[in-house]
Amino acid sequence: MSAPTWVRRFSAGGPALARDGRAVALAVVVLTPLAAVDGGYFPTAWGWTAAALGSLAAVAALARPTVRLALPERTTLVALGGLAAWTLASVLWSPSAGAAVDEFLRTLVYATGVAAALLVVRSGSYRALLAGIVLSITATCLYGLGTRLFPAGLGSTQEFAGNRLAEPVGYWNGLGLLAGLGVLLALSLAAHGRTRCVRPLAAAACVPLSLTLYFTFSRGAWMALAIGFVVLLAADTRRTRLLLALTAAAPFAAFAVRVASQQETLIRPESLGTLGAPEGRHLAGVAALSAAGAVVASVLTGLLRRQTSAAPRSDRAAGIGLAALAAVAAVGVVVQFGSPATIAERGWRAFNAPPVPVTGTLNERLFTFSGSWRGDLWGAALDSWRDHKATGAGGGTYEREWLERRSVQTKVANAHNLYAETLAELGPVGLALLLVALGAPLAAGLAARRRSLVPAALAAYVAFLVHAAVDWDWELPAVTLAALFVGAALLAAARQEGKVVALRGVSRAAVVALLLAAALAALGGLVGNRAIDRSRQAAAEERFGDATAEARHAARLAPWSAEPLKALGEAQLQQGQLAEARRTFRRALAKDSG
Repeated sequence: MSAPTWVRRFSAGGPALARDGRAVALAVVVLTPLAAVDGGYFPTAWGWTAAALGSLAAVAALARPTVRLALPERTTLVALGGLAAWTLASVLWSPSAGAAVDEFLRTLVYATGVAAALLVVRSGSYRALLAGIVLSITATCLYGLGTRLFPAGLGSTQEFAGNRLAEPVGYWNGLGLLAGLGVLLALSLAAHGRTRCVRPLAAAACVPLSLTLYFTFSRGAWMALAIGFVVLLAADTRRTRLLLALTAAAPFAAFAVRVASQQETLIRPESLGTLGAPEGRHLAGVAALSAAGAVVASVLTGLLRRQTSAAPRSDRAAGIGLAALAAVAAVGVVVQFGSPATIAERGWRAFNAPPVPVTGTLNERLFTFSGSWRGDLWGAALDSWRDHKATGAGGGTYEREWLERRSVQTKVANAHNLYAETLAELGPVGLALLLVALGAPLAAGLAARRRSLVPAALAAYVAFLVHAAVDWDWELPAVTLAALFVGAALLAAARQEGKVVALRGVSRAAVVALLLAAALAALGGLVGNRAIDRSRQAAAEERFGDATAEARHAARLAPWSAEPLKALGEAQLQQGQLAEARRTFRRALAKDSG
């Protein structure tokens, strides 16, 4: 007696399902917990992440019968590894060895993360990796949205940020970008998902993702989403399906955002705590109904899939219509605001204007264009590079360079521009390695743009590259690693497009050795950073004896860093040991005069 058809299909697809499952699990298991610990911003998160990813990549390299990597993949890995090595080498000329080592450890997260993705994800499983990224981002955004809608149970506010939604990532603009990437990928899954259950669920996910993006009030994230959407429309040749998915999801997401914009208790620049609970419950109900509506609409529009899949003329007509609409919009903009040069000049003046204080609701900041001193931050980065043209000032030195050069009295740690900050800290070599590492997936995506979901991945990746030019996404591993996983999906999708080289014998052993060395280096950094963290926590709890012991322990584990000595001196100071504190601070200054 033969097995049922569905059993035979499931059995035949067993290996493929296993490969897809590994790709989904990689994204969910890595990105979700990393987002939950302040987006991985603090050094203690880098150690366990890089150690786990390096070990996973080494195991994958050993376990696979054959390891084949195309030229763009090898280029990306070599460039990221080179960037990490060059950052570590900047210890030799940086005024702060500890800061350079910290930058190295964070870059190690990205190098091992891309290596793990390329070694785990097969060319046919890149769609599953993208689905896992959407799943992780949606889970993160649902939790963040819950902190706003249910303040009594999950409430968390950012008073210094004007009550903009930031949890669990810890930075509103980073969370906004993450939500924007999720919208682009989810929309494409709603259009081109392979199964009937994936498409409606992806359409429904657009509702909480859009609400999360709205509550961050991040203008940069909205800008990145808009640019990504233009790329998606331009690159996706099956535009009719995409427009049908947009018709199913966008009205319900827009309706939920519109209702959210009217809940004044939830959008005040100051937190009103549990006073916002009634409006939060109301909006939660609206969001649930909107998501259900998106599911129904997706199912209904799915009935047209058979006709649209066999009608390339409709895709061409949609492309022509969108091009005509874009041309009309461009003419309208010129008529309304002047020539492109005039628009650029007015935009730059508005961008360099001081921030406008919000006096009503946070909706006001969405319609301002001030860059919040970003022009000054970028200028300081370029000035720093002019003084250190060959090598840059050293990894992790931008903050002290800004404090020496700043033209406005504001304290920042980053240049809010990945490319300018890399040039300032690591010079032309560092910038070239970064551009090659980020550019190879872009080139691969363009080569494979006709494959399913690749246009959406390309759009999300471009959105990240643009946003990284106006913010400090690189310092949030949960955000950057999500984008790099998208880049890895582009590389995997294009694997059959280029020349593939198999790693054998010595070359495979060398790759495994490098990955294990990276994992060990990350563990070494983790041990030292955890000891520093424990010392500071003990001092905050006024357990100064424990703080002193942990700081001494950290100084032995991380002899290159001044941070343990700083923590030790602060603990001694709290205990009234002034002479000992002075000696400790002098030792710290000898390691880091800044």
